[in-house]
Amino acid sequence: MSHLHTTPVKVHTCHRCRTVVLTGWAEGLHTRADPTPLNRAGIIAAILTTRTIYRLTRTGLIHLDQERIKSANRAPVLPEHHCGNPTPTEHHATTTDDTTETTEEVIPF
Repeated sequence: MSHLHTTPVKVHTCHRCRTVVLTGWAEGLHTRADPTPLNRAGIIAAILTTRTIYRLTRTGLIHLDQERIKSANRAPVLPEHHCGNPTPTEHHATTTDDTTETTEEVIPF
């Protein structure tokens, strides 16, 4: 049996700041993560501020290091929870597809 186990996440309330957090064991470490996924700017900001980031999978939270962050996995990336330091809204991932373009077409007849 490996001591670096990962467990499915559970939803809890942080006992200090009373916000919703995801908790579980991520590769042997007890983890608390904010439930809002990050966009690319949020991931970069987290890395620059040395905030740990995790990929949310069906088996649990996976710590993203310099090698794992390069993978093409599309699973949501979550920041480590820091009381009193919420993720700015401009760093939240959107659920809509920004690649769709609305055009007004005029029918020629």
